[in-house]
Amino acid sequence: MDSLTQIVLGAGIGELVMGRKIGNKAILLGAIAGTVPDLDKRAQLFNI
Repeated sequence: MDSLTQIVLGAGIGELVMGRKIGNKAILLGAIAGTVPDLDKRAQLFNI
């Protein structure tokens, strides 16, 4: 799955699960959580 798809999927799930409780922050938090699995791939490029 590419990065954009993971961001959108995470944002959608964040809105679905937490949308009424915390509002638009749910979209942002979901997008961040959807991006986390890709961070290890990018870290390998920089040998971190």
